[in-house]
Amino acid sequence: MKNEKTSLNIRKLKKQVKGITLIALVVTIIVLLILAGIALSLTIGQNGIFSRAQKAANTWRNAETNEQLAMGELGDWIDSVSGEKDSNDETEPTYTNIFAQLYDNGDGTETLVFTSDENYREEGLTYEHSWDITDKHFDMGDLPPWLDASSESNLANTTIKTVKIVNEIKPKYTSCMFSYLTALEDIERMENLNTENTEDMSCMFYACISILNLDLSSFDTENVTNMVGMFGLCQSLISLDLSNFDTRNVTHMASMFLRCSSLIDLDLSSFDTKNVTNMNGMFLWCSSLIELDLSSFDTENVTDMISMFEDCTNLSTIYVGPNWKTAAETARMFSGCGTKKVTPKP
Repeated sequence: MKNEKTSLNIRKLKKQVKGITLIALVVTIIVLLILAGIALSLTIGQNGIFSRAQKAANTWRNAETNEQLAMGELGDWIDSVSGEKDSNDETEPTYTNIFAQLYDNGDGTETLVFTSDENYREEGLTYEHSWDITDKHFDMGDLPPWLDASSESNLANTTIKTVKIVNEIKPKYTSCMFSYLTALEDIERMENLNTENTEDMSCMFYACISILNLDLSSFDTENVTNMVGMFGLCQSLISLDLSNFDTRNVTHMASMFLRCSSLIDLDLSSFDTKNVTNMNGMFLWCSSLIELDLSSFDTENVTDMISMFEDCTNLSTIYVGPNWKTAAETARMFSGCGTKKVTPKP
């Protein structure tokens, strides 16, 4: 009897233990779930680790972007102060189509028209011919086609009396553009010749022996590198104001004013010649010049001054500045000149 009671008590105890164990297990599971929820919330919740990490990354990226913008603005400010441009910001130069049209005036003379419109026609004149000269680079070995259009010499045109530039044209080259128009007296609407991207002006007005005046105040010459013979043989020109010329990139000025024998007033006050290497015959036969102010000239890189002032018979004073240096080649530099030396400008 005693043994049966003992056995019954043991079975009850086992049931109680199992109940307690089950409750403990449930409680443990609930606690673990609560802890897991807390951990999950800390990890991915609104204020969790992942969220805070994401916010930190966004904050860092925003700070980096703001810093880059600030550095860019600082760079732009430095460039604006120093006058320098980022090469990546430079735009490609633009040019226009250019057509040269020849017209008969009906009196034995002709008019040469430059236009960007192929279909343009000048009213009141007889249309003769048109040439597409877009990107054409004329030189002394390849002269413009209108020169021999009505000339037996195949060199100079003696009938073109007037040139008109009827709308804006932007050429890359103006070399020999008006050269050998020996009867030319007037160029109308020169302001329509946009030279902001022009690179070569060599012999541009060469042998325009009849022209009396040239208004070049609208010219932008910043990108020009070659001015060889630009006004050579303009023997009727009396005055020439080039005070607006930017010559910082010009390397060749040989024969630039060759035989401008009537020229008495020449303003070169803006000339920057630091990159010029050749001034051979630059003022050769400018026999009417009395005074030349070359005080802005920097001739450190000039290697050739041969015949530079030769036969300037009335030239008595040549003012120069502190950057004037005599080149190695100076043969006949002052031969037949009214003075044999240069004078430092006071």
